[in-house]
Amino acid sequence: MYIVHDKISLAELRVMSEKMFGKMVKGVIDIELEIIKLVAQLVQ
Repeated sequence: MYIVHDKISLAELRVMSEKMFGKMVKGVIDIELEIIKLVAQLVQ
């Protein structure tokens, strides 16, 4: 899991997508903490 506090580059997102879901990066936004969590586990 990667927690974003500031900006993230497109290259970093591409690396994450290749490791997980192909062309998709799953994320969760926490408005209260003002962060984005990327590449969280996919629940099926």
